[in-house]
Amino acid sequence: MAEVDLIYKITILNLLAKADYPLTAQQITDFLVDNKYTDYFTVHKNLGELLADNMIESSTSDAESYTISPEGANTLHLLSDRITPAIEEDTKQYFKNRGMNMKRDNSLYATYDGVITGGYEVRLRMSEDERNIMDLALHVISRDQAEAICMNWRVKYDEVYELLMDKLM
Repeated sequence: MAEVDLIYKITILNLLAKADYPLTAQQITDFLVDNKYTDYFTVHKNLGELLADNMIESSTSDAESYTISPEGANTLHLLSDRITPAIEEDTKQYFKNRGMNMKRDNSLYATYDGVITGGYEVRLRMSEDERNIMDLALHVISRDQAEAICMNWRVKYDEVYELLMDKLM
């Protein structure tokens, strides 16, 4: 079992090393589960162990995301012979098929929280290369409004940004 977990960990490190942006736990899980390497619980167990061993770093500024640490990169270099050509091909295909969408999804953030005085605060953020492009907070009356704004943000963020820029310039 330890050998299998080692392969999962090296595969996770390889995935993070190939990404030029942080990956969420869901994106890492999708790769391993969709390719039928393992299940959800095993992925998260291995993520936790990699984090505890300082092989990966976690950021929770918005959604929890992961990057490979220098120690993880060194370990990957030492154990890179354990990555099979099939895993390399699956990794290449994963980024080819989903790369741009994953990067976009990781650069958009939308959430809402109830406010003590009533209503909801909606937080919308768009970033590029870990730099905020737009960070917007709105107060709305109902939860339905907050949910609609969050859902629409992922589809219409570029239109909103363009409209704001046009109006403010």
